[in-house]
Amino acid sequence: MTFRPRMNARTDLNRPLLPAGLAGGDILFKHASDGWISQRIRKGQAPHYQEAKQALLEAASKGEVELQRMPAEAEATDITHVAVAAGPDDVLEFDEGGASKWEIVTKSGRGFVRGRMNMESRLGKKYEVYQCTHDGLWQKAIDKAALVWDLTHVTNAGTQQDKVQDKTPLTGSYGLKKMLNTAILRKRGPDVSLKYFETTLDDWLKAADKRNQGDRFANTNIQFFCSQFVLFCYLWAAAELQQSEKLGGLDYILGGKASVSPTELYTRIKSAGGGFFRYKGTLKTEGPAR
Repeated sequence: MTFRPRMNARTDLNRPLLPAGLAGGDILFKHASDGWISQRIRKGQAPHYQEAKQALLEAASKGEVELQRMPAEAEATDITHVAVAAGPDDVLEFDEGGASKWEIVTKSGRGFVRGRMNMESRLGKKYEVYQCTHDGLWQKAIDKAALVWDLTHVTNAGTQQDKVQDKTPLTGSYGLKKMLNTAILRKRGPDVSLKYFETTLDDWLKAADKRNQGDRFANTNIQFFCSQFVLFCYLWAAAELQQSEKLGGLDYILGGKASVSPTELYTRIKSAGGGFFRYKGTLKTEGPAR
């Protein structure tokens, strides 16, 4: 069976959206603030935009993907962070703003946060929100995001994943080194497949077992940076779905590697994602920007 995506018309990019209007699977693209870190990220993403643009244009010239609207460089590089909604006003993200820089460097399990949009680190921000229109895809993606949350935050997690039960929780923290490898060296990580995701989960659980058995050196810290986590969950979901359903064109939207910058993920979804994602609205959080 092949899923034939429905192309969505361009919509008003100033449509207001409230936190309660978020739904599971929504991807939140945060616009740059005036802070120096945010502006540094914005300026450093130009090569990522150009690479994503060139790859999409080449795929479109071969008829492998249909482009809707390619964002301008200034528009795409203004996206400096990505998060994913688990439901109304319930957002998960790996965010360097969720911990001090020292906590991130020492891998103390900080930087993976979940909660409402009125959290202090989210105040005074502007998010462009895209909704996944394929029910099976977003449902599985959120299952994966919730699984990682449970693994790193819930003792004896009673989730739909039996493997999680009776495990000492791992920790989750912002992957600063991974972010720098992608941002500076433009490394996108390994090619992914269903076997890759299954092996990754098994490795996490084996590390938890070793820690339970007294191995103090077992690596029980799960690290991602923002866009990497969101794309990791969606790629995992797609890998499972495509065992029984061919999702035409999705490979060119999500790619085959998870470690991509916020700008690259935004450029893909904005320009070629119309069959699986649609613009939902722009969410602005009130309060002083942190």
